Amino acid sequence: MPNAVAQTEYQNPELRKQKEETDRHSAGFGDLLKGWFKNK
Repeated sequence: MPNAVAQTEYQNPELRKQKEETDRHSAGFGDLLKGWFKNK
């Protein structure tokens, strides 16, 4: 359930920050932005 996970991350800044750091390292910044806009 991606939506539930995204909701949890949105409500938990620490979790979201940690995920953003991981995403930034595992993907290009462009991909990160695309994923962010797609999930918004």
